[in-house]
Amino acid sequence: GGGAGAKALASADTKLQESLIMFPMILVPLLDKCGVTFDPSIASHCVFSGDLARENVALQLLIKLYIERSHSLWKEPEVLTWLEQNCQKVIARSEASDPLFSSCEAKRKLRYVGAPRNIHRHIVASNFENVTASLPKEVTSAPMMAYDPLPPLDSTAGYERPKRSSHALGEGENPLMLFFRSILPSFNLQQPTRAEAAAQRPPLPNYEEGGGAGAQGGGGVGGMEGAMAAPLDLQAAMEQFRGSLRGVLQQLLGQETREETSSDEEGR
Repeated sequence: GGGAGAKALASADTKLQESLIMFPMILVPLLDKCGVTFDPSIASHCVFSGDLARENVALQLLIKLYIERSHSLWKEPEVLTWLEQNCQKVIARSEASDPLFSSCEAKRKLRYVGAPRNIHRHIVASNFENVTASLPKEVTSAPMMAYDPLPPLDSTAGYERPKRSSHALGEGENPLMLFFRSILPSFNLQQPTRAEAAAQRPPLPNYEEGGGAGAQGGGGVGGMEGAMAAPLDLQAAMEQFRGSLRGVLQQLLGQETREETSSDEEGR
């Protein structure tokens, strides 16, 4: 009954006072976010008048994140009254030289030197402008995906972009032939290059005779194929280009003929 409720309230008072002693710099920004003010003797007291910007960056991030996520819980009138009462009790404990103040100050200096990567990831994903503006420069300047910002360094990628065949110059592709191929309607960038196609073909049989005949004349059938491949490919591309150009010209001439015929019929 009443005894249990009073015991629970006393326990809550103690925990709130310990939290305010551990993080006294949270009071003023929290009240500003809630749009309320306490008695000036509280906000201006040396316990709560500390500048948040003087704290470690990691602690600043955590406090700002907590305020953004939880400020609505402190807006209730009865909660604000309870908070103000315990602030007065914290001031009284400070004036009584409670050793908890120095102990908490030492803990803050040791525990909040830097924020781990998962905290930065949570802040970026939460998209609170007031908090993200306080992120370290090395975090904000790093490239990141909007759908997966700052993933764990030991994470496993569930998707990998397939590799595309490279048709860059200098990789076995004739520049002039590549230009003619790009004009053709059947041009396909994913088509393997000549070097890739040759690598995929099964090896040709060796027709060397007498142990040295194949070496004559440029290395046998394989050498002959390598010597003739580029000219034949270029000649085939030229023939395809001529055929395509001839078809385009025939369509243009046919269209002009039809337009002249229709004009003559209209003149009659």
